[in-house]
Amino acid sequence: MLVVRLVKVTDPLVDGVLGTLYMDAGSINRHIITAAEGIPIYLDSPEMMDGSIHRGKINGSAVLDDDRRGSEEGSYTIFSTIESWPDHAMGYERHLRALLSNPSTNRHEIELGDVDAIAGELKGRFPYQVTADNSGVYPQNSPDRIRQLGVADCKDYVTLFIDSLSAQGIYSTAVITSLKREPPRSLVVPDPRWSNHVVAYIPALGVYFDLAAEGNARVSQTSAVYGKLGFRTDTGDPVIIR
Repeated sequence: MLVVRLVKVTDPLVDGVLGTLYMDAGSINRHIITAAEGIPIYLDSPEMMDGSIHRGKINGSAVLDDDRRGSEEGSYTIFSTIESWPDHAMGYERHLRALLSNPSTNRHEIELGDVDAIAGELKGRFPYQVTADNSGVYPQNSPDRIRQLGVADCKDYVTLFIDSLSAQGIYSTAVITSLKREPPRSLVVPDPRWSNHVVAYIPALGVYFDLAAEGNARVSQTSAVYGKLGFRTDTGDPVIIR
């Protein structure tokens, strides 16, 4: 049996397009992938039962075949318009830095109590609320816009926090992560739908802050993001949030 599916990828490269191609057992699976001109599609299928891996880049249209007539197991191939997790993370960084008004300089002495006070002031001043102004994977609101709104979601909190720290000469960065229980489906092809949360990290102190969390903003063992996989947006490096 030949199973043919047509996959169209026409969305612009803004937040990234993610999809899953399912391979039926006992069949020849043929996926015809079409994309707008100039949009690369990155494939990753680490679960191929026949030992093969469809991993690479497609430009424009391509046909992806998987002969599973001799297999009783199905499989999945993940595709995305973002090349890698570091690219996804550093894309967040580019959007964030374009919104900030305060230049960052390193200060030699950083008091953790002062940072806690900044986080507490922002949490108290801006109640948590998700708004349409900040939809998508990457941040949309500048600090001035967030102050006008008077509310903040996790991306807004990180934007305000990093901007406030930078004004004090304290370098910090964002870390994209997830509140989902399961890990991302692939560590090769990024999943924008998995990365549904963002926190802040201060390298000089080695501490994380989640201003969207209830209670203390500084991450501890009781925090929802503690022990979660994350990706630093300044370097793209994977981290375990602790």
